[in-house]
Amino acid sequence: MISKQKRLNSIIVKLQKFDLYSPENNNVEAEKAVREFFEEFMRIKPDEKFHLGARKNYFSYMIQMLCLKEALENEDYQAFCHELLTIHHYEMILQKRIYYNLVYLYDTYLKKVDTYVNFPEKKE
Repeated sequence: MISKQKRLNSIIVKLQKFDLYSPENNNVEAEKAVREFFEEFMRIKPDEKFHLGARKNYFSYMIQMLCLKEALENEDYQAFCHELLTIHHYEMILQKRIYYNLVYLYDTYLKKVDTYVNFPEKKE
């Protein structure tokens, strides 16, 4: 059985080619990669144990969360990839404090909701 961290690493590595410093400049492909990341990411259960990241500050991940939110608001998926890779470098994103914030961002900005309503045509 593959560990949760290895599964996470195998899906997050796909985002590296869309980092801000990569030669790829394709926001459409980056969006597709982000959506695929979340499909896999949300299948992994969050960690039960608390781990303080490399920055040794409980709330240090919030800076990247704000950048992730801004990237999604601006539909800049390459910036999202960059910030997600940054937070993954410094923190363990399977911790509940980070995991559920990422799920919230997905639900708020990426989840496709069918809001189309078929109204009956008016007869005159």
